[in-house]
Amino acid sequence: MTMILSNAAELAWGHTKFSRHAKRIKVSGSATLHAEVKDHRGHYHHSSLELHQRIFNKNGRLVYKH
Repeated sequence: MTMILSNAAELAWGHTKFSRHAKRIKVSGSATLHAEVKDHRGHYHHSSLELHQRIFNKNGRLVYKH
């Protein structure tokens, strides 16, 4: 997971700037990423995503497939 995040300039997740607006990031098992992500009003909320085939690299950014 560290390699995935460090090899990308930015992880785009839920229309946020993940690298700047996420906190308390952790991985459970081997395939679920959890974080608290700031919304457009500046409030943090819990979010998680399954990593298996749900993110891809697009122009140096890891982008979550909706």
